[in-house]
Amino acid sequence: MFLNVQQVREYIDLGVINEVSIMREPWDEPGYSLAFFGKDRSYTLKSARGARRVFKTADAAINTLSDLGIKVNGLKVSIK
Repeated sequence: MFLNVQQVREYIDLGVINEVSIMREPWDEPGYSLAFFGKDRSYTLKSARGARRVFKTADAAINTLSDLGIKVNGLKVSIK
């Protein structure tokens, strides 16, 4: 399910979203997307055009998380 920035803020405030991952994009275009996770489902940040929001750099994705009020303390990378 795609969410805009305002919906993500509301879901965080309501406790619906409790985790976020920065995902490498293997599909349409190179870059990174934000995947938000709740108790029963996952959500993806959408662009103004209604598609998955793709950031050119991981730093841009981290800055968006900071704009959402999410403090980023580190970056966990899966080796496999």
